[in-house]
Amino acid sequence: MTKPWRNITTIWSDKKNCVFVFISVNLTGDSTSWLVAVFVGGFIGGILRYVISGVTHDGTTMMGTTIVNLIGSFLLAFTTYGLDMKFDLPEWLLLALGTGVIGGFTTFSTLMLDFATLAPRHAIYATLLLMLNLLGGLLAATAGFLVAKLVGRRDKKQW
Repeated sequence: MTKPWRNITTIWSDKKNCVFVFISVNLTGDSTSWLVAVFVGGFIGGILRYVISGVTHDGTTMMGTTIVNLIGSFLLAFTTYGLDMKFDLPEWLLLALGTGVIGGFTTFSTLMLDFATLAPRHAIYATLLLMLNLLGGLLAATAGFLVAKLVGRRDKKQW
């Protein structure tokens, strides 16, 4: 897969304290499809995360972030080692699912912010949820890998 960008230039503006990043993009052929796939997938994943955070009242509990990170860890491993090994999926679809949907769905930065917000009031609870995210994410990814192995690496089926 070729990268669609050719040049990235960063300019700092002291007057407004803004950073402008210019990216020269060559949108032809496959690069267009994978950019759109990641964009659309990220949109879907972000919406799903927002809905789960709203349902679980995540601002006060860290549960929404924990749920999406554990589910996302499992799904990314399963997508990478299960779907891709069993089916001959187009690269844009794998990027849409992995980088887009699952990448937009899970969030490490929100986990850290939630922890920093909750820890001063409930240190033990916040630490336990942080450890659940880290260790549980590792276990969920391992489970996704093992489930993918159960699916098997039979002949790839055409998509």
